[in-house]
Amino acid sequence: MVLVRTNFRQSDLAGADLSFANLASANLDQAVLTMANLNCAMLIAATLEGVDLREANLRHASLFQAVLRGATLAGARLTGADLSNVDLTEVDLSGAIYDPRTRWPDGFDPTGCGAVLKG
Repeated sequence: MVLVRTNFRQSDLAGADLSFANLASANLDQAVLTMANLNCAMLIAATLEGVDLREANLRHASLFQAVLRGATLAGARLTGADLSNVDLTEVDLSGAIYDPRTRWPDGFDPTGCGAVLKG
């Protein structure tokens, strides 16, 4: 599914299956994506300010250079996700699951923000 540069600002996409979707440069600011399946999704350079990704599946998703400022990822699954060069200012990662393959911005401490290392 190709949704490059699509505007989903403030959309309710709770529970949506967007696995393998190409959402590069999409606007998802303040969208609700609770429990959404974004497994292997491409969110490169997407804007996700204030997005609600509680309990979302972001396994192996690429968020390289995305903006997640003020986002909620509490309980999200981030195993194998690429969050390098991502703006994680004021992001809620409480209970988010990650593994050694998860890529974070240089110097970022996910456990200090509440994320849990598994595997």
